[in-house]
Amino acid sequence: MNIDSSIVYSVSQLNNLAKSYLERQCSDILVKGEISSLKKYPSGYVYITIKDISSEINCVIFPDIPNISELEVGYEFNFRGNLSIYAPKGRYQFVIKSFKKNEIGGLWEEYIILKQKLEKEGLFNKEKKKEIPKYPFNVGIISSLEGAVIHDMENVIKRRSDHIKMHISPSRIQGKDAVLDILDSINLFNKQNIVDLIIIARGGGSFEDLNCFNSEKMARGISSSNIPIITAIGHETDFTIADFVSDLRAATPSVAAEIITQSTIDILYSIKDLSNRMYNALSNKIDNYSYQHQSMKNNLKFDNLLIMIDKILDNKRHLDKILLYTIKNKISSLDKEIGQYKKRIQNNNIRTIIRKGFALISNEKGDVVSSVDNVRVNEKISIQLNRGNIGAKVIEKK
Repeated sequence: MNIDSSIVYSVSQLNNLAKSYLERQCSDILVKGEISSLKKYPSGYVYITIKDISSEINCVIFPDIPNISELEVGYEFNFRGNLSIYAPKGRYQFVIKSFKKNEIGGLWEEYIILKQKLEKEGLFNKEKKKEIPKYPFNVGIISSLEGAVIHDMENVIKRRSDHIKMHISPSRIQGKDAVLDILDSINLFNKQNIVDLIIIARGGGSFEDLNCFNSEKMARGISSSNIPIITAIGHETDFTIADFVSDLRAATPSVAAEIITQSTIDILYSIKDLSNRMYNALSNKIDNYSYQHQSMKNNLKFDNLLIMIDKILDNKRHLDKILLYTIKNKISSLDKEIGQYKKRIQNNNIRTIIRKGFALISNEKGDVVSSVDNVRVNEKISIQLNRGNIGAKVIEKK
């Protein structure tokens, strides 16, 4: 196809000319590729990006194509269709007419295998997650200086919590070298130990663009950090390996900034509220002590002292009566007991016994004879009666 160089074409004419040429020359061709992004619209149109290891191309699928629901990110397909240009935008695209699913894409397969491995090791467990500080004052940011990520986060932090200081560690966030850059930044923050938490931030991208965050080295570096790490990679629908292993995952960098910041006004309000509660508690305490002090002062007044003395004297008189009554009862009881003892002593007195007709016999030594063993035959003995004594002599012992 020759283009007449003498003719001045409008942009629309040029796009339509290219569209016509591509559709004639590149129709009904077969392309193999892995789906890296997919968007479905209510109209039924589906827009996908397919890729291989070096390149990618934007594709469109019309609503009447069957089995559209089978399309999924990370899977490889054979696509049949035509090359074309979307004339209003001059956008080069592949119009898909049919497709057939192949095996899982290489990157996705690696992702699944690594995810299962680390999950089995327990790197995703909640018990391993470090607590995110509620009021951080120093925050480490690992991100590229290009783009709006740092600017957006800074705006949120300045607006909500101006006291927070950002420590930025510039890093590549895409490609093979990004892994080492990010790990170096994590190690640097841990070594310096000047930040309360670390945020790894990026503004989203395709599955392939985010592949550095699916690195095993990256995952283990995040897990071994002594400082809590938030991942804010900006991919709302899919989780990277870094998201699973980090201490907290935020959908976007701005959301991460919202999470770590609490409005300075809210903090001041909380401090004021706490101060008021402390003041009220102390005031109540002081009022209570003042009331007790006044009550004690009132009790120490002269009239009150007289009343208290009268009460004490009344209590004393009452106790005196009780004591006197108790003493009288005790004396009476003791007197009766003594009388009983006296009667028993009198009954057991030897003289009383002799008066009853009994006699007291003594040997020559003056010992009381209670047995035949206490006397000898022909020994003189003395017999004491109630009235008088009798002298006698032992003539026989039996």
